[in-house]
Amino acid sequence: MGFTAPPHGDRWKADGSKALFLLVVLGLGWQMGAATQTSEPAKPGKATYVGSEQCKKCHEAVYNAWKTTRMANVVRDPKAHPEAVLGDFSHPSPIRDFDLDQVAFVYGSRYKQRYFTKRGDDYFPLPAQWDIAKQRWLPYHVEAGTDWWVPYYGTTNFDRPTGPTCDGCHSVGYDVETKQVAEWNVGCEKCHGPGSLHRAHPTADNVVNPGKLDYVRGNDVCMQCHTQGRPLKNPIHGRYYDWPVGFLAGDRLADFWQWSNLSRVRPTFTSSLTSPPTRTVCRETTSCRAPCITVNYVASIAMTSIATTSSRT
Repeated sequence: MGFTAPPHGDRWKADGSKALFLLVVLGLGWQMGAATQTSEPAKPGKATYVGSEQCKKCHEAVYNAWKTTRMANVVRDPKAHPEAVLGDFSHPSPIRDFDLDQVAFVYGSRYKQRYFTKRGDDYFPLPAQWDIAKQRWLPYHVEAGTDWWVPYYGTTNFDRPTGPTCDGCHSVGYDVETKQVAEWNVGCEKCHGPGSLHRAHPTADNVVNPGKLDYVRGNDVCMQCHTQGRPLKNPIHGRYYDWPVGFLAGDRLADFWQWSNLSRVRPTFTSSLTSPPTRTVCRETTSCRAPCITVNYVASIAMTSIATTSSRT
């Protein structure tokens, strides 16, 4: 029995009745009572990416806790982490037509696991995925009509590189020109911005702290990957991207991203994408565990609702 995949990148889940899962960000010294920053947020300037490992030197407890989350481990190299492979590659399958030695990355460890191969300087999804609960192989293919970008690419998985369709949200610092990432998975700098200046001279002014942003920009940090839409400028270098190219934590997401499919979920939070804005605070969600907490606290309003759903990876 086949399986029709949800939109590629898995930002929207097969069960459309569930609310949007808001990505939570590392709470490096945040407090729930922190004042909301209403002026322009601090920007990393000409900072460059240094990798999450560099954050460990000063934030060891938070780093060690984050390192165990799925956000830090959803994309893994099976050669470096053979224990990450959950699919059965020891027995033949009429659905799976590839071997483990063709797999450059595995994706997911909770509900399903997908597999990616590298061709040239791009990665591509292989055409079978592992159903973890039922221990079986299922086809994997994004069908026509299930996502806006499908008509802009060919019909096979090998016509659909993950760089424009997935990698911007499953990595830090994806470069659309070089097709290289600063770090795979959702590292510290995904939510705090490039950290070289902060590493060299740690101050509150040379790193983005989403917990001190105004509630709109604070929620935008999460919604850069946990909304469905498309960049305001497309194509980019001849390819159609399914993530907000150029956005950094602290920016207004609406300057980069057009939200679509609003009928699929009723917004219960505030973002630069929502109109009219609804003043709701996004707080801790269970999927990313205690070390990752959003504290976009607005003193004048109480917690009225929270949009969450389990991360199906």
